[in-house]
Amino acid sequence: FTPEAKASRHPFVYLPCVGMRLAQLEIKMALLHIFRRFNVVPCEDTEVPLELKSHTTLGPKNGILVKITTRENFEDES
Repeated sequence: FTPEAKASRHPFVYLPCVGMRLAQLEIKMALLHIFRRFNVVPCEDTEVPLELKSHTTLGPKNGILVKITTRENFEDES
């Protein structure tokens, strides 16, 4: 991030996001806390087998419906 390094780089060169790894770690920690406290299971309305749509990204055609319930044996350690 020095002026010399910036001047030697092409203005449209790809540079990875400096906060990407931190953001991914925070997302993983948030999911960990959710899955520790709640049961997440597919709902009866979720289609099996899953039909996929292929647009810009691959995803479920009609969504994935889930049922979230509180875990009975969860003990908050914080």
